[in-house]
Amino acid sequence: MAVGDTIQLREFCRLFQFGDREVRYVLERGYVPDGVRRAPSTGHRREFAPDQAFWLAILLKLKHAGLRTPLAARAADYATGGLRTITQNLSWDFQFLPMNRQFDTEHQYFLDIGDRECIRLVTDACPGRSGLHALDWHPVKGKREAVPNFRPFVTIRLDLVRIAEALKQVEAWS
Repeated sequence: MAVGDTIQLREFCRLFQFGDREVRYVLERGYVPDGVRRAPSTGHRREFAPDQAFWLAILLKLKHAGLRTPLAARAADYATGGLRTITQNLSWDFQFLPMNRQFDTEHQYFLDIGDRECIRLVTDACPGRSGLHALDWHPVKGKREAVPNFRPFVTIRLDLVRIAEALKQVEAWS
C-alpha cells in the first residue's frame, strides 16, 4: 500500500502488472528515476513518489513493447519533460501533470517512438486544433533538434493517460 506520498514497489507492480523481480532488475542495473537510490540500505523498501512512478512505468511499458532499457529510459525522460512543457509551460492543459499528482484530463497524450530512432509527443490538447496533433520528431540520441520529413516504418505508441489513470488508483494520490 501507499505510505504517505509514496507507493511501495509491490503496489506499483500490482497497478501495472509488472513482476517485482523485473522492476528490481531494472533498478539494480542503474535505470532509476531521479531521487531514487540505486541500492537502498538493507531493510528499506523500495518506494516511489508520483513523478518516479510515472517515469518508471513509462520505461517498463516500453521495455515490454520490445525496447531495450537504455532507449526506454531516454524515452521516459523525453516523455516527462515534454509533457511538463506542453501542459505547464505552454498551458495547454495545466491541470494535468501526473508527475505532480495531477491525473485528470479530458485530452489524450501519447508518446510515439519511430523506428527506435526518433520520438515525439501526440496530443489533442493543442489550442485551436481539433483532433490529434503530432509534435515534431526528435532523435532519441543526440541533440533535440526537429527531424524534418521523418517517416518511420514502425511506430510504437504509448498511452500516457492510461499510465496516469493507473497511478490515480493509489489511495494516497487520489
